[in-house]
Amino acid sequence: MEFRKVVEMVRRFALGYPDRAFKLVSDGRDILNLQSEDLESRIVHVMDPAYRDQLLPINFTKSDYSLSGFLGNLNLVRTRPGEQYIFLNNRFIQNRLMNSGVYQAYRSLLNRGEYPFFAVNLFVPHDQVDVNVHPAKSEVRFRDGGLARGLIVSGLRHALAEAGHRASTTVAGATLGAMRPERPGPERPGGAPVYQMQRPSAKARGAAYQAQAPGFAEMAPG
Repeated sequence: MEFRKVVEMVRRFALGYPDRAFKLVSDGRDILNLQSEDLESRIVHVMDPAYRDQLLPINFTKSDYSLSGFLGNLNLVRTRPGEQYIFLNNRFIQNRLMNSGVYQAYRSLLNRGEYPFFAVNLFVPHDQVDVNVHPAKSEVRFRDGGLARGLIVSGLRHALAEAGHRASTTVAGATLGAMRPERPGPERPGGAPVYQMQRPSAKARGAAYQAQAPGFAEMAPG
């Protein structure tokens, strides 16, 4: 149990700072040996090589706030949490407001009890956030929580919509399709099932495009 916690802590630092090298050794064996790299490569090396073709890029800006990173298409949906990473100025945080924004963006794409992969970094001016809410600084309070949440919602929706407009690609089918568990076969490490998608009808695709069209209505503070 403690070893898993150590691995997860190093993983968080590695995803928050992909330009840094990290090495984790246990009983003389390299668990992680990461060189400086871009975030996409870091995700692949830290999570699983199969993630390479399943990642959707995010690069979104509003006012003085910006959001970048990657989220997984629906092939990376799991039936248990644990692969959701939100960073604030490169520091991993736990924030209900931000988490609710993520799941708002995925609304209508996920069923209850399903969890997408994402590793996103929110950059805000330091005077716009209070990092002293929690001793470990893992919880924060935003001066403009509505703007921060709205950026998450719109940024992720935009990435999902962009993937959906590539209607002939695998990613499009994954993003807009109906999920079904894959037939029994080799499991991913940890035993979490991988999901594959059934191709939706033209009517369903059109409704999904409309539902996921990016907009800034969410950006107003709630």
